[in-house]
Amino acid sequence: MAESDNEMQTVRSNRDLPQEEESFEKKAVVILLAKFSQHFPGRLDMEPHLDRVFNFLIQHIYDKDIDKLTLTSSAELIVNSIVPGSNVLRLLRNVLNVCSLDLPPANKEAVKSNSPFFCFQLVSLFCKRVNFEFTWIPEMKEHIGEVVEWVSLLR
Repeated sequence: MAESDNEMQTVRSNRDLPQEEESFEKKAVVILLAKFSQHFPGRLDMEPHLDRVFNFLIQHIYDKDIDKLTLTSSAELIVNSIVPGSNVLRLLRNVLNVCSLDLPPANKEAVKSNSPFFCFQLVSLFCKRVNFEFTWIPEMKEHIGEVVEWVSLLR
């Protein structure tokens, strides 16, 4: 019986995390996924998780105290998730439309500083990915004995 009570208490404590700890965990996941996606552009199937990624981005683009690493990681994850036929560009367009809306004064300052930084990172990382796709030679990059075929932006 005591073991069952301990399990229930653990479940309750994990579910009732303070907002800042939950936010820290989400930031850590986005940063980790961005670093992983950097090595496999176009290979990660982020389609089922795109809503969460973009909701995270909208939440944090309005935050005055957000660190730039989180915005850069979000941009990197978005750019590396672009594949032909995915919803990434449609969702990104929606996010940028939301950022351009008239905002209450409390959020205006955060968006004025975070939105241009995020857009710059997005464009910079997109150019980096396109450059990678133009210069990458698959015959020279073998992975575990077979040639890896990346999903190209340019198809």
